[in-house]
Amino acid sequence: MTITIQQLRDVITGTEEQRIESLRSLLDYPIKLKDPEGSRFWYLRPGEDEFDAEETCPVAVGFYKELDELEDKSLKQWLIEPEQENEIRGHYISRIVPNQPILYLLL
Repeated sequence: MTITIQQLRDVITGTEEQRIESLRSLLDYPIKLKDPEGSRFWYLRPGEDEFDAEETCPVAVGFYKELDELEDKSLKQWLIEPEQENEIRGHYISRIVPNQPILYLLL
């Protein structure tokens, strides 16, 4: 797979939609879906096609501008605060099969 400069630029500095589409394209995942329940997350799903991808474990991609301003120690503390724990993990737990792994990518 060849990654173009524009794809990298879109992942790093594009709009939220451009970043998600670039990640989906780079990973060659057939499904991208904005969380219909309104969280900050998009779901990318791997598979040969959309039907196959429906049954796969998603990559949950969330956008947090707050992360840009935090240093390492503050970032670790922010991630374990109950409010963040609930938003990051809690939004999806009620909608998945128990023990189904999810990869979180926070940008």
